Amino acid sequence: MKLSSVASIVLAGSIAVFTGCGGGSSSSSSTAEKTKNVTIEASDAGVVNLPTPAKMVIGGKEYTTKNVNNGVITFKVPSSVDDKKAEFLVPGDAIVDTDGDGKLSKKDHTIRMALKTIGSGTVANPLTTLALAKGDMATFELVKNFNPVKAKLALIKGEGDEKLKALVSASDVIADLMKSAKTKGVDTAEVLKKVDVKVVKEVAEGKVTDTKTLTESLTKEAAVVAGTTTEELTKKAEEIVQTIEKAKEAVKKGVSATEALIAVIAVSDAGVDATSAITALESGDVSSVISSIVEDSKVADIISEETKPETKPESKSKTKSTTPPSTSPSTPPSTTPSSSSNYDNNNNNNEAGEKEKELCKGE
Repeated sequence: MKLSSVASIVLAGSIAVFTGCGGGSSSSSSTAEKTKNVTIEASDAGVVNLPTPAKMVIGGKEYTTKNVNNGVITFKVPSSVDDKKAEFLVPGDAIVDTDGDGKLSKKDHTIRMALKTIGSGTVANPLTTLALAKGDMATFELVKNFNPVKAKLALIKGEGDEKLKALVSASDVIADLMKSAKTKGVDTAEVLKKVDVKVVKEVAEGKVTDTKTLTESLTKEAAVVAGTTTEELTKKAEEIVQTIEKAKEAVKKGVSATEALIAVIAVSDAGVDATSAITALESGDVSSVISSIVEDSKVADIISEETKPETKPESKSKTKSTTPPSTSPSTPPSTTPSSSSNYDNNNNNNEAGEKEKELCKGE
């Protein structure tokens, strides 16, 4: 079983179309607005489904999309939009790939927290979300390209250092903190206010690497508000680190890195017991970890809704009309272009030139 690779960014534009009546100054023209694809990555674990659209906000305008592929979210927007300054929001009901099959399935789970970033090409992750909530752009710049899944994979392959491991822990701690708040019905914005963002900056600079120290420093005020404790958060963070270390050893013994990653994500995002995941890694049988993932009821409901067969509306009973047939001339079907969106993200399409025929009459 392989974890699908992240899709590449694709840029596309529409062709400008010009039309006219002819005949000197009476001619008219229109141009179809060019569009482009704008992408971000969304990662607590890799997002594979968006039941609620992700949002891109810039200049008072909002664009939405459900287009996601292996953690890459794509928006189609006018080419004139400055996507480097846009704000991107990933909803809290986004579904992450906890079983590693690269698609929506019953073993997947909803994301631990809603995510936010600024600028196309960046990664919406728990650390960027915290930094932006605090208005700390210096810290945001340090973590805007941090992808928790790719970082875990690098550590499993033996390619990461202590700083990367600490960033993974900080990300997981914040995500678990927010998950606790969400589960207990606590306002997540109030929880984020209590998290010490300076610790994230120190972690990103390599000044703090110990899991226990960074967890306690990050959450000493926020844990109580979120309905949990620093002890519980530290225990979970240390279990994830231990699972990563065992996954690294398993790879050296022949287990594929992508399969080992599934075991780590099952612990961090799907609530699988770390001891059972470590045992599976030691035996080389990661399939037992996947089978132990408890299904997320919210995901099950979404899959059920998406696979529900369409029901045809009941036909209305025919009744004889007592109204005499109209003698007025019949109205021909409208040839006016539809006003529905020409963008995947429900953006209003520019309908230039729709009255061209009327302008041309009588020439």
